[in-house]
Amino acid sequence: MARLLECLSPLPIGLLIFFLSLSSPAKTREYQQEYQNLVDLVRSPKPLIDQQVAPNDPTEVMTEMIRDYEISLSAVAKKMTLNESISLALERNPNIVRQYKLYEGLVWDSISTQRKWLPALNLDSPIGYRNKTIEKYSLSKNDPSSLRDFRLQDGSNLKPELKISWSLLNLSRNSLLQTQRENIFSQVLRFRQDVRDLVLNVQSDYFDLQRARQEEDVFNGIYIYIKNLLQLSDSEQLSQESDEILAALKARLLQALSLRVSAQQNVVRLSASLASRLALPPDSFILPSEKLGLNGKWEEELNDTISRALDRREEIKISNSQSKAANNRANSLVRKYYPEITAEAIGKLENDNFRLKTNASNNTSTVNSYTLDKSVGVRVKWAIFDSGVLAAQSSSFRKKAQASQEQAALNRLEVEAQIKTAYSAYTSQLIQLPVVNREIDQTLLSLQVRSEQANRYSASSVTNLILALDQYQSAASRWFATLQKYNEAIAQLYRYSSKWPPGVASQISSKLNYIQGINMEDGL
Repeated sequence: MARLLECLSPLPIGLLIFFLSLSSPAKTREYQQEYQNLVDLVRSPKPLIDQQVAPNDPTEVMTEMIRDYEISLSAVAKKMTLNESISLALERNPNIVRQYKLYEGLVWDSISTQRKWLPALNLDSPIGYRNKTIEKYSLSKNDPSSLRDFRLQDGSNLKPELKISWSLLNLSRNSLLQTQRENIFSQVLRFRQDVRDLVLNVQSDYFDLQRARQEEDVFNGIYIYIKNLLQLSDSEQLSQESDEILAALKARLLQALSLRVSAQQNVVRLSASLASRLALPPDSFILPSEKLGLNGKWEEELNDTISRALDRREEIKISNSQSKAANNRANSLVRKYYPEITAEAIGKLENDNFRLKTNASNNTSTVNSYTLDKSVGVRVKWAIFDSGVLAAQSSSFRKKAQASQEQAALNRLEVEAQIKTAYSAYTSQLIQLPVVNREIDQTLLSLQVRSEQANRYSASSVTNLILALDQYQSAASRWFATLQKYNEAIAQLYRYSSKWPPGVASQISSKLNYIQGINMEDGL
């Protein structure tokens, strides 16, 4: 009985129960009731589709829909190689441009700080009209009897001031400049990091799409194979088991068709995802123009790969750079307690023009006043006491620097784990490849034998053929999965060890030729 169950496992449940009933006629009614219970579990009491409009053969309708899908997808999708996809992503992805603009902004911050050492020339010239009336304005001399009253009615003023200043001593500015330079270096590393992430993401999406596309081809091939077998059976003299044979083949045909539709949906989803990664318009789709195959190999040993990664990974360097930047910022705040010395030269001209009226004679006089003030000297600014505000801010940045060092330690642990995981995946798939390849050969041989036996159109031969098709489908899926995981493991090893995959460095030089001041070569 166990052997019988193993042979009949690919068959539909109804046919399985039928054969079981043959081995025990006394339990036929019991099996029929159990079969009806299973039917009731998956069938609605009310038809979901109007039987009058439902197609007689749903496979023909689905086949037509699949054909329309293929025509539509082929018309709008763009076929690309992996290198072409990476090149287009480097050219169009907005995050790369965003990171470069952030880098340029930090460079200009540093330039601004450096230019504070240069002389500055400022002109301050308030110009206005004054409408002001003072009813009594006493002007006295030594003799009280000569006290006179005036009324200041209105006037205008012009007070231009020209100031030249030159910062001679500012100890905090040097540390601030070092902080900004560390921030620039960190942004350079973030730019490189995002480019590496983009390359890895494009590779992963492309490998997933290759796998899905070829699995779709396998499901379609199985569907065509069974459909042709059914067409041949119509012209053959079938045995008494013809109803069971046709039921088994049609069930497997619908299963292949259902898998084909699911595979199509997966291909469309992955194709749209890759197009989005390449920053293409919303209605764009990408299809691979290359078959899934072995994408190179990894030459370095595990320990060498880990050492290289710990020495070059951008994440570790960013944490170390941020620690230096925080320490420099702390030094900058502490040094604000030291004096700042600035050389200044000031020229100031004051011009007042107003009308003056005496109360006694009611006469009005116009008064013009010109004052020229010139000064040259040194200005000293010294924060003698601030209740420890700057010291507290400095301590805050010291703690941030320590936190960044701990983050660097965490990054090192994460890098080691990533390398070990990717290397383990690579070696396991390397071992798995010949095994699955051999499995493919055996399933193809079995399928050939079962196909020849199926020409007799017996229930056992058709059952064995369906079993061989299932084995072929599983082996093909494992083969594609092994290839995809192998290629992705190699891509991860390149990414996690901060090493450009072959051919990517030249594409970066070509597509990112607008970048200035960023070294994109390995070994930064």
